[in-house]
Amino acid sequence: AGVLAPGAPIDEAAAEVLEAANVNLHDNRLRLRSSAPELEEILTRSLGGSRQGGEAAFVAAVGRAARAIADLDIEIPRSR
Repeated sequence: AGVLAPGAPIDEAAAEVLEAANVNLHDNRLRLRSSAPELEEILTRSLGGSRQGGEAAFVAAVGRAARAIADLDIEIPRSR
């Protein structure tokens, strides 16, 4: 079971994360940099109302997501 109820405002949370982060696109690499604590605050505020299940599981999931997003590098495959 997930920690968010169906219909959680994930798109709104993503928009807030992008506003707060430093996003850089160069050639075929996307880099996103932000502080994990700031991202945890954003995700908790924007998604907390859609939490389902225990609070500890939600807090742990938010922490994992924030740490993963805080220093994100994505290589975009080039089209042939």
